[in-house]
Amino acid sequence: MSIGTVGVVGLGTMGAGIAQVCLEAGHVVVARDVEQRFVDAGVAKIEAGLDKRVEKGLMTGPDAEAARGRLTATTDVDALAGAGIVIEAIVEELAPKQALFAELDRICGADTILATNTSALSVSAVASASSRALPSTVSTVPVKPSNVDSSLATATSRLPPAPDPSNQYVAPPTETCDSG
Repeated sequence: MSIGTVGVVGLGTMGAGIAQVCLEAGHVVVARDVEQRFVDAGVAKIEAGLDKRVEKGLMTGPDAEAARGRLTATTDVDALAGAGIVIEAIVEELAPKQALFAELDRICGADTILATNTSALSVSAVASASSRALPSTVSTVPVKPSNVDSSLATATSRLPPAPDPSNQYVAPPTETCDSG
């Protein structure tokens, strides 16, 4: 299964970090936020993060430039339509997350995986606004496993395969139980 383009919604600290990790892993990223000032601030965080990795010798200048070239940043939610996965990292409130999932459900293809970066809300509650199988929760912390919700409502065939273990940015998924 190929993810293709990664969509990231919300360009605060977590969203910018998720976008940066995906860019460094070689993905094309469409990053979206609700206002241009948030988009600009998120892009600045991503660029600063890439620059820091170059300064530390963790990536080359040309690799950082290539990563920048794979980034599209926008306020247009429709730009996410072609993504293979969309990861939301917006405000940690249920109503806005549900509204976003309902909109993404309408915009994105049936095979698009919708994922949430929530740390405090029920994944099932966030996903209830979508007509598709439950999303996965993801973590951008390199040493912390990603959580994949596999409650009964989740179609296991929709879960992505375990990440390539050679990718230092993505921890293998671990199964969790979301009691809703």
